[in-house]
Amino acid sequence: MRNGKNQLKTKLTLLYALISMSALAFAMVVSLSVNAATYTGNVVANVVVSNTCFTSGTPSAFTFPSLPPGSSDNTNTLVTDTDNGGNAASTLYIAGTGGSGATLGYWTGPGSNTIPVGQTDWNAASQPSYLGTALSNTLASTSISLTAPNTVNPSTSANIYLGVSIPSGTAAGLYTQTIQLENSCSGNIQTANVVANVVVQGVCYISLSPSSISFGTLTPTATYNTNQIVTDTDNGGNVAANILIEGTGGSGATLGDWLGPGSNVIPVSNTLYSASPQSSYSGTPLSNALTNSNIAIAAPNVITTSTSANVFFGLGVPAGTAGGTYTQNILIENSC
Repeated sequence: MRNGKNQLKTKLTLLYALISMSALAFAMVVSLSVNAATYTGNVVANVVVSNTCFTSGTPSAFTFPSLPPGSSDNTNTLVTDTDNGGNAASTLYIAGTGGSGATLGYWTGPGSNTIPVGQTDWNAASQPSYLGTALSNTLASTSISLTAPNTVNPSTSANIYLGVSIPSGTAAGLYTQTIQLENSCSGNIQTANVVANVVVQGVCYISLSPSSISFGTLTPTATYNTNQIVTDTDNGGNVAANILIEGTGGSGATLGDWLGPGSNVIPVSNTLYSASPQSSYSGTPLSNALTNSNIAIAAPNVITTSTSANVFFGLGVPAGTAGGTYTQNILIENSC
């Protein structure tokens, strides 16, 4: 029995020891968790911000007033060049683009009609006339500067003013030109396009030579052959025209008549006209109403900027016409 008790005691002692060791192990685990170490590290990031200048033209498209050939619009159409978000100072360059070959940068119009690139001009200041530097089809410095944007002022701008001149004989219609703007700087360069439009009016001009004619001295019943020439010229128009003609001056019953001394007159219809010279007093009687003479003037163009036609006049003096000097006003109109 004694040995049995000792064995029981030994077993109990071992069990207690095992329980005690388990408790110690638990305590060690808790202690390691609470005392775990924390470590940190650094990462270095790098970026290079390049020098850049952006370009934006406002408005992106505009239209000059409609113009007849041989006229111009003042160099005062404003285009604002803006650098939004760049970071470098820049200089504005400008060129006409579009087209190709011999017409590179030209205005393009109806059919194959064009207006040369240099008919557009630019200026750093608004002008009261057509005055500035001719646009070319290669980028050229305007010497207009834009300051560098920054985080406080992320947008900077400058103004440029444009004008246009329409050559004589330019065909009527809508013409368009693309203008390239480039803000040039020491870094990346951006460009922008501005589209210009202009409508060329269809017109016909008139110039008469001579501005007066004389039939000399005639006796009553005498006639003067229809060969007194007046040349009607269209300098720089762009549309074919018909010549209209009438006698003017006087009033009422004598409207259009030749006016002489006192109340004496020679009827308007005693003046004859013709499209070709006549060897006799023959042709169409003049009237005091504007009448189509059926004489045409061809349309001028940029190659042949002046076209003309002739009108020939003759006169018959009625019997019994009082002596003296007589004058008649003849109105000629080019209708197109």
